[in-house]
Amino acid sequence: MDGNARFLIDECLSPSLTDIAKGEFGMYATYVPWLGTPPRGEPSWKDPDIVDRIAEADFVFVTNNRRDFVGKYYPRRLEIHNGLIIILQRANLDQEKAMFRAAMNFIASMTDTVNKLVEVNSNLDVSVADWPNSGNPNPWSDPFKPG
Repeated sequence: MDGNARFLIDECLSPSLTDIAKGEFGMYATYVPWLGTPPRGEPSWKDPDIVDRIAEADFVFVTNNRRDFVGKYYPRRLEIHNGLIIILQRANLDQEKAMFRAAMNFIASMTDTVNKLVEVNSNLDVSVADWPNSGNPNPWSDPFKPG
């Protein structure tokens, strides 16, 4: 990956992940609350609005809200996306940073993250899958869950 990738860090994670993306990996990164006033007059950004913003600005999205983004919002709103990184476990700040670094180190060797689902766990194991997978009858099915 080159330094042109743009990362959006979900508000359920620490804004300090933006410093890691910028300082250690030379990537542009911002944090959901820094996007400005949420649409529709809401007090905070709602998941469907975040996905719309991801599509508009070509962000790679980083979250630990797997259920909503893998299960609901990406399949319903995006045909092509720049990538989704899931930090699987809630963790203290040091663990969260370590998981993010592991994911960033992994994707640094990839050509790109377009239509990739990347997951990292507390053991710092990183998995990646094509998503959607056009070779699958249900291309948006969860690539890490059988059935």
